[in-house]
Amino acid sequence: PENFEKYVQEFSIDQASKSLDGTIPPIPRHSGSPNIEATAFKLKPGEVSAIVQLDNAAQRYVILKCEGHTDPVVRELDKQVQAELEDQIKRQKVQEQVAVVFDNLKKETRVDNFFVGTSTGGIKPSNVSRTDAAKPISTRSVGKSAPADEDTSPIRPASAKGTATKGVRPAAASSDDLDTLPATRTTKRPATSSK
Repeated sequence: PENFEKYVQEFSIDQASKSLDGTIPPIPRHSGSPNIEATAFKLKPGEVSAIVQLDNAAQRYVILKCEGHTDPVVRELDKQVQAELEDQIKRQKVQEQVAVVFDNLKKETRVDNFFVGTSTGGIKPSNVSRTDAAKPISTRSVGKSAPADEDTSPIRPASAKGTATKGVRPAAASSDDLDTLPATRTTKRPATSSK
C-alpha cells in the first residue's frame, strides 16, 4: 500500500491515470461497473483491493486503493421542481393512453363512402357494391336488420342550389355541431367476446 504510486508508474498501461500516480475521480454508486463499484465500496481508507477485472474489457484489470469515502450529497426537491416533474409525467402518461384509445377507435370504426362504394377501417360490409353504391341505405337489401340504436336514415347529398337537405348541415356549419357528413357514415363495429 505505501508503494502504490511507485507500482503505478512502473506497471500501469493506462496513460491517463499513470501520469497522475494512479489517481482517479471518486467512484460513485451506479457508475456502470458493478465489479469496480462493489470492490470500491467494500474497502476501508488505506486498503488496497485484489486484482479486479473490468466488466466491459476481457483483458483489462485494475487494483484500487481507497483514500477515503465522501459524504453523500442528498438534495431535497424544490416544491416547484417537484410539481413540474409530476405534471410532465402526467402529461406523458395521458399522451400514451390517448394514443392507445385512438388506435382502438381506428381499428373498431368503419367509414362507408356510398358514392364510390368504398369502406375504410373496421369490418368491410359484404353488401356494398358499385351498383347499389348510390342507393340510400334504407333501399339496399341487407341480410339482417340493423340494431335499434344505429342510425339507418338515408344519407342525402346537398342540393345543387347550395341549400342542405334535411339531416345534412351546410358546409358553413361549425365542426362541433356536425352530426352527419354528406355521403359518409361512421359505424362502430360490434364488440365480440372470445370465450
